[in-house]
Amino acid sequence: YVPKTSLSSPPWPEIVLPDAAEETRHHAEVVEKVNELIAVVHFASHQWKVTPEDLLLVDNELDVACGERIRLEKVLLVGADNFTLLGKPLLGKNLVRVEATVIEKTESWPKINMKFQKRKNYRRKKGKLEKVWLGLFPLRRRPRAPGLAGRAGRRGAQGRAGASG
Repeated sequence: YVPKTSLSSPPWPEIVLPDAAEETRHHAEVVEKVNELIAVVHFASHQWKVTPEDLLLVDNELDVACGERIRLEKVLLVGADNFTLLGKPLLGKNLVRVEATVIEKTESWPKINMKFQKRKNYRRKKGKLEKVWLGLFPLRRRPRAPGLAGRAGRRGAQGRAGASG
């Protein structure tokens, strides 16, 4: 018999890990719920990771109306569960199409700039409202790359044929 002390057993309860089958089932459920297609785009001087139905708040003013669709042409990466297209530095416009819908154009919260110098009776306070817009990114279709599947298959066949003979 060993008495239960802090030295013989830890004071916290023992953690029971789930079995592998249950963990893979749970992983599959979570992956189904998460949007499968992602893209990294360069827009408004920033890089954004966007998925379908994402909302994005941009601090720049754009000359587009609400409800208008815009195409984001600087796409750096597109990926899903079973593939990844990586641009060096950008993907071609014929490979992938990322569009956004402008939902709302509004002003930001007041940004206050305060200048102060001690013992000089100098205080200046300025406030400004910047224009912001809210965009929605639907990535519903998978990108089309008609020549990629055929070329990958031929390369694999040539590599295997060259190795055997």
